[in-house]
Amino acid sequence: MSDIDLDLLTYGSQGFNCSQIIILLGLRLQDRENPELVRAMEGLGNGLGFCGETCGALLGGCSLIAMNAGKGAPDERAHDRLPVMIAALVEWFRETACAECSGIRCADILDDAEAGPDMQRCGQLVSGVYGKALAILEENDIDPTVPIEERM
Repeated sequence: MSDIDLDLLTYGSQGFNCSQIIILLGLRLQDRENPELVRAMEGLGNGLGFCGETCGALLGGCSLIAMNAGKGAPDERAHDRLPVMIAALVEWFRETACAECSGIRCADILDDAEAGPDMQRCGQLVSGVYGKALAILEENDIDPTVPIEERM
């Protein structure tokens, strides 16, 4: 079992959803805490709050990329490639992580979305999305271990 797998189990057992776990992992990379952001991510997890819509792991990955490359203050500018990075994650998710699914909604991924997350399937997706989001950031010369404020 990898360190990420252990982290997934720990955060999951603490009641965090898929989107929150990805952001918690990203914040921890930067040795930061941001309870407001983690709280906000709860609305994206489990297919937009158990609605069965877009997978929360994918939304968490997009949020992790934006946390590292997006605009967060009036005097900031988003990274020029932010839309391309997010599109790359969505394309990878659709064509690789969910290639055998009928779509990228929780309802398309899980056999019974109403039953809630499937720890094995969702855990694999969270781990995969987290790794792919980090790879996309690094491919675009963004060090996800350095807070954006320190890179400007």
